[in-house]
Amino acid sequence: ANMQQTTNNKQIVRTSINTISVRPITTFQTKITSGEIKSNTTNIKNFAVKTYSGVGGIKLYISKNADAAIRPLFEYLKDYQFTCTEQLVSRAMPYALMPTNKFIGTTFDTSQKIIMDTINTLRNRQNDDGSFDLWSGDARGVNNTSNANTAYITAYATQFLTIAKEHGFTVPKDMQSRAVDYLRTFAGETISDATNATATAYAIYVATLNGYITTSYINSFEEYANTKVPDWRNQLAGAYIAASYKILKQSDKASDLIAKYTPSRNEKFVWRTMFDNNVANDAMYSHLMAKHFDATTHDISNTIIEYINRGDYSAYTSAIIIMGLTGSSVTNNGVMKNISVSVNGQSIRGTNTSDTYVAIIPNDVSKLTIACPQCSKNQRLIYAIVQQGYPVKITPGTNGIDIIREYYDASDNRITSAKVGDIITVKIFARTRGTSEYVPNVAISDLLPGGFIPDSESVSGTPDFYQIREDRILIYTNLSRTAQEFTYKVQIGAIGTFAIPPIYAQSMYNPQINATGTAGTFKVTDASNE
Repeated sequence: ANMQQTTNNKQIVRTSINTISVRPITTFQTKITSGEIKSNTTNIKNFAVKTYSGVGGIKLYISKNADAAIRPLFEYLKDYQFTCTEQLVSRAMPYALMPTNKFIGTTFDTSQKIIMDTINTLRNRQNDDGSFDLWSGDARGVNNTSNANTAYITAYATQFLTIAKEHGFTVPKDMQSRAVDYLRTFAGETISDATNATATAYAIYVATLNGYITTSYINSFEEYANTKVPDWRNQLAGAYIAASYKILKQSDKASDLIAKYTPSRNEKFVWRTMFDNNVANDAMYSHLMAKHFDATTHDISNTIIEYINRGDYSAYTSAIIIMGLTGSSVTNNGVMKNISVSVNGQSIRGTNTSDTYVAIIPNDVSKLTIACPQCSKNQRLIYAIVQQGYPVKITPGTNGIDIIREYYDASDNRITSAKVGDIITVKIFARTRGTSEYVPNVAISDLLPGGFIPDSESVSGTPDFYQIREDRILIYTNLSRTAQEFTYKVQIGAIGTFAIPPIYAQSMYNPQINATGTAGTFKVTDASNE
């Protein structure tokens, strides 16, 4: 806006600029389609979702190693919105593993900033006993030495710190040593069940990785597992102990044990507990094989490809897949230069190197064709199509969770309109449904209509944690058949008719369990109107 005034016959122009941010009523999403190129022509159809223009887009990545599968998961983690301890570590893990990688999109300076920010947050969240929990402030002054989830989160965070240190980043010695001391204490406790046993094996591995002699811990673990968990050698716990033996230079024991690990025979994602699913377990096994047994994965498993293409991602599993795929390759002798790509029958130009191919894909794509004359079952490439943006279409749905959000006035009447300046109450009702009796670690994301100003002190209910952001309220909780109610207050700050975004709920570790609410409108009138 320009303001003009005349002073002593001279015209003075003052200019002020105001900006306003506009966000669609849907959430920013990353959709990935991935697979192998193993014939001279690969056709891919019906993968694009209509999104609002101006934000995001579609890109095609092709590589002769696993980088094309890593890149979309990296993009997903980069824009991940939740911030528990595990999720912060998962978001930062790719930067610790690959601090400088042009194709993935990392530079050392960016990696250093993200890693140091993560380390600073972790330091503030570290408990008195050296452990880490999902959220800050939990269990300070409380004994965590029998909590398997706390031990697993701590081992994961400490593994991240160790990898970051190995790649040249500065990690506070006291912070890391306190975490390792907690893991050693946990490893020395009495094991109670199979979940506790896996956490113990992980704690032993990370402590061994940090230079400690853990033979006595291993002996105690095996004494318990041989009796109570007879198939432990085929599972991830066995891979952790095998890697520990390798670090301790007991190579024969290590080789014998690691050979017994049995990868998942189920291509579908199978969730068991918070940190136990077949996709992440196989990926962690691949990481251990590459790091300690000089193995290179020559094929990306169908289980991982299925997980990527399904679209129900979690931060933890995505980060572990990246760990498992880093440095791996497929059977290929360099046929990248012969690649050509067409969209809807029209050729497009991409950036081609000896190892990779990248192209921007038009948003109106209905059919994408990749031509690779030299590709075959024995000469394969990996491709990934990454679409990011705000979807235009909203489809309400309930997959194991019911979620409802409603607005109420001061008299507790349900409303769809109010006057500017009014303070109203937002009520959220959530519970499990179908075959889901109990779902832990659910994230509820309630996007705010335009003009709604939330009161950060008004959240009620029993959430594990909540966050008030500029455009949404995030609530983290566990759900069961008994409906939970969460409320908060907002002040109406603008006149108009505003779109009500749908409310979302998702299990953070089993994302196939989720719910999307319905959209609507909310009318705000002038306070003077009757």
